[in-house]
Amino acid sequence: MKRLRNAVSSFWQGRRHRLSRKPAPPLSLQHLESRDLMAAEVSVTLTSQASVPELPTKPLIYSFERATNDDFLVIKFQLAGDAQFDVDYRVDEYDSGTIHLPDEAMAGPVVGTATFFPGESTVRMKVIPQRDSAIERDEIVAVSILEATEFDAVHGAATFITDDSDPQHYLLDEANRLGIVDIETGVIDVLGTVDVSQTLNDIAFLEDGTLFGISNNDLFELQFTAVENGVIPVRHIAAHHVDQGNALVDARHGDFGSEIGDLLVVGFNRLQVQRIDMNLIDETWTYEATTPVFDIANALAVKGYRSSYASSGDLDYLSDGDLVLSAQGAGDPFDSLIRFETPGDVGVIQTAPVAAGSQSEIFMDVYGLSFGDRDKFAFAAHTMLTVNQFSLKTVREVEMLGRPYELGAEIVAVGTIVGDPVTPPQVSLNVA
Repeated sequence: MKRLRNAVSSFWQGRRHRLSRKPAPPLSLQHLESRDLMAAEVSVTLTSQASVPELPTKPLIYSFERATNDDFLVIKFQLAGDAQFDVDYRVDEYDSGTIHLPDEAMAGPVVGTATFFPGESTVRMKVIPQRDSAIERDEIVAVSILEATEFDAVHGAATFITDDSDPQHYLLDEANRLGIVDIETGVIDVLGTVDVSQTLNDIAFLEDGTLFGISNNDLFELQFTAVENGVIPVRHIAAHHVDQGNALVDARHGDFGSEIGDLLVVGFNRLQVQRIDMNLIDETWTYEATTPVFDIANALAVKGYRSSYASSGDLDYLSDGDLVLSAQGAGDPFDSLIRFETPGDVGVIQTAPVAAGSQSEIFMDVYGLSFGDRDKFAFAAHTMLTVNQFSLKTVREVEMLGRPYELGAEIVAVGTIVGDPVTPPQVSLNVA
């Protein structure tokens, strides 16, 4: 059975232009209100026999339960005990897309996520013993539900790439929290909250590791390596002069006449790429100027494509050097991805915008793009999507942590994999 589609809304409703939005309540108050009204109570129980033999046909079955079932919910859990994940047992799900764990075995506790789809109040997980030749005692498998830091709908994303490690995918939420998402499990490691009164719309890294953020009107440097007590300090750089700026990326390959450190921005009110010129003075990036460089709407119209789009809120590079912008067409109940080439100082559009989704599922509010050399992801609220490098087709990858939940009365369930019987030593008299 097909899963429910993302909720859709009329054009401009809830968009990031914020022209008519009333002032939000203080974050602390907003946080408590949302928790009281929305948090679901969750628990875990063992629904199979408490002890099973070391046979793949006799799994331990754990059931995660929640009190409400009207929306997606992702919870964080831990596998611990004497038995080792992917050595003494493996884990399987009853329903596709409900259990997410790391791909590789590791010593010690393993953290994963369980996903409740709309209309579902139970997620079941099978712990399947793996037979081996070692003589072992009874081993327990303890499943515990863990607390998770709240993380609101994604408001921006950026990839940090280094030569000696896998890309890290950074996310920004509506409350200016900054985190790193685990692409296998959807767990978000929240680093802290950016210390700025304005709502940030997007983030972007330079190769040197500098992290920039933009609000509707201003450009900031986010000093995310200097977090103290959950607060990320910022340096206000300048007004960026892009009307309702909401999509940001570091300029590469000299695109649009850029140099190292320059940024590319698109604003909500005009579908146009603008270049922000930056200069490094005494090891500090400073603002110089903002210059319009590519009219996306005009380029679409010239090709005979529909041009009535507004920037949803992110811009990123594909591996071949092309740029992709997330945007929404007037009246569309979904977002689209617009691809354009950047030969020299100009931009060229060769293909029509591609709707985010498929025949069975559509996505809107695609406010984050995070493209690495291999993996390419888009983010819509709490949903991580995989983006095809060539076709730009998007599919649901995993639901992420972030929606609030409360721990119920039963948050630990323990099962046992029965070990091998040990033959007691025989004692005999030594008769001369």
